[in-house]
Amino acid sequence: MAAGADAICSLLAGLFPAPGPALRALTLHLPVGTAALTLPMALLAVMLLNAGLGARVTDLRAVLGRPLRLLLGHRRECPAPPARASAHCSEPVLLARSG
Repeated sequence: MAAGADAICSLLAGLFPAPGPALRALTLHLPVGTAALTLPMALLAVMLLNAGLGARVTDLRAVLGRPLRLLLGHRRECPAPPARASAHCSEPVLLARSG
């Protein structure tokens, strides 16, 4: 069922591409400091919240109990340092320091 929905969404995006950039540029006017909260940022926050609520505490303790394995896994998934990785992105993300 999900594969069919993906195919339909891809077909619609190919036929009607204009809503994509419009939704990507949509800004939610909420007080979140100096940054503007965009719709993709809000959707990512909801997805990460959902993933965090689904994590079991015992699994988190097991992961944090092996810091070397955690570091090696992180380096495998993110081989470049953040400053270097953002140089290769088409739209680099700039994070402002608070304080």
